[in-house]
Amino acid sequence: MTKLIKYLLAFTLFNSAFAHSADVHSPDSIKGTVLITGANRGLGFALSQHFIADGYKVIGTARKPEKAHELKALGAKVVQLDVTDDVSIEQMALTLKDTPIDIVVNNAGYIANLDRGFESFKNTSRRDFLLTYNVNAVGPFMVTRALLPNLMLSTSKVKKVVNISSHGGIVNRPKVNGIYSYDPTKTALNKITIDMSKDLQQFNIAVVALAPGHNKTDMGGENAKLEPEFSMGKAKEVIKGLSMQDTGTFVGYSGFSIKW
Repeated sequence: MTKLIKYLLAFTLFNSAFAHSADVHSPDSIKGTVLITGANRGLGFALSQHFIADGYKVIGTARKPEKAHELKALGAKVVQLDVTDDVSIEQMALTLKDTPIDIVVNNAGYIANLDRGFESFKNTSRRDFLLTYNVNAVGPFMVTRALLPNLMLSTSKVKKVVNISSHGGIVNRPKVNGIYSYDPTKTALNKITIDMSKDLQQFNIAVVALAPGHNKTDMGGENAKLEPEFSMGKAKEVIKGLSMQDTGTFVGYSGFSIKW
């Protein structure tokens, strides 16, 4: 299925909801502000759709905002961000200075290829390892730290940071061969999630790792079982329901607990 067809289907599915939200959601009725990294396609785009349809303001980041036409059409505020570039992160923080943010979703991710097992063992390069770790593990940390002042401005009882992880981050998955450059980055992200949960608890910020399932995206491939519009609808409800009791946990897109 082409990207154009996917977008058309997505717009058909959410059009009435967005039209309704445009009519009834005045600034005073906005439920909260959500920042989603990598929001111009795939999981981030689908999650943006669901939050906007539910009455939230969405700030979506993209490496090339000028190409994020569909995201802008949803009504999201689009901000430039490359999670591997400290200057870009600093500029994002300056752009959003004094903007309260209730939820940060660290969704931007990278995978070099879908090779598993021995093929991955043979073909994974040093660059694959370092770039993937930089995007998937270091990126969420740096972005969260940069946006801490924004989270502190939130009047929500519980502020939330959601790190999009993966079942690939589970240390021991019997009978499942790994992707050498990708899986360890999600294990690292889970550990970073736990550490941040301890340090940010004092500010009533819940930090959670969330596995979105295997979705039909550019990263997941066409053989995936889940459609982003479905899984991210479930994930949106999980994120809304998070409390401080959930901080430091690893959950699936529909809320089930994951041991990693």
